[in-house]
Amino acid sequence: MIGLFAAHVARSFEAAGPLLLWGLANASSKWKSGAFSLRAGGEASLVSRLLLLSVVARVAGVPASKVRLARGPFGKPVIEGAEDLHFSLAHGGEWAVLAIDVRPVGVDIERLRPVPHVGLSAAFSPSEIEDIERRDGLERSARLLELWTLKESYLKALGTGVAVPPDELSVSAPDGGVVEILQEGPVGLPAAPLRFRRYRLGGNHLVAACGQSDTFPPSIREVDPQALRAAALMLHIEGEAEDRRQRAEPARAATGRQGGALVSVTVDASNGVPPALRGAGGGFVARGRTPPVPCPRPAGAQRP
Repeated sequence: MIGLFAAHVARSFEAAGPLLLWGLANASSKWKSGAFSLRAGGEASLVSRLLLLSVVARVAGVPASKVRLARGPFGKPVIEGAEDLHFSLAHGGEWAVLAIDVRPVGVDIERLRPVPHVGLSAAFSPSEIEDIERRDGLERSARLLELWTLKESYLKALGTGVAVPPDELSVSAPDGGVVEILQEGPVGLPAAPLRFRRYRLGGNHLVAACGQSDTFPPSIREVDPQALRAAALMLHIEGEAEDRRQRAEPARAATGRQGGALVSVTVDASNGVPPALRGAGGGFVARGRTPPVPCPRPAGAQRP
């Protein structure tokens, strides 16, 4: 079964602490250059990454600092040493969402809002544009966002990036019916039997998940901000320790070798689902010992 998880950006950022999260960004930049790009002040991007590391660490049974991110084919982020574990991240509005499975998966999220209906031909097929424009007002915007999240989740599950132009795919999504992807233009669709599930998150966010698995969860599981805080604190402490080790061993650091074992995910062959994903409930709590007090803020440091 596909695992779907969410973190409220503002609550998670407040709980984890800006300094811990910026430390996360600095530490992870050492793992693989270009694995993720972050914008200045990108709290949502940082919370998304922390959500990913927390869940993967829980599934793999390793500290979050041991999870290595890299770029796979077509630039899609992958987890080194865990080729059997697929994931997809997205953030929009107030939430960050994660889909994770042992087979290809994609997820997208959009906050419901009025959207300008211009330039639709760059992203939507003629049949989709007709579907959007026959509606009025907020219903039109909602339909545009619904079709886009479905299409984006599909393209993420394919992992082909812009190799498949979005305007050459057409989403057939009758209200309450089965979602289908139809070929609209000259680009042939890869032979990938993918299924969809639509969700509402926080009442005003549309989420679409797409994957090869037959079973989707009935709802998206929100990860406790305090669990993310514990993971961020551990990651920060382990990153500081790694920095000290590298400073103490300049010769070793100069060789470019990185310490720490790569993640190895155990998959139950009976049903193809990581054991930690089956029947897990509540928020994820990082493994290992959490210090009783948070790290003090460096002298002169300002809150981002």
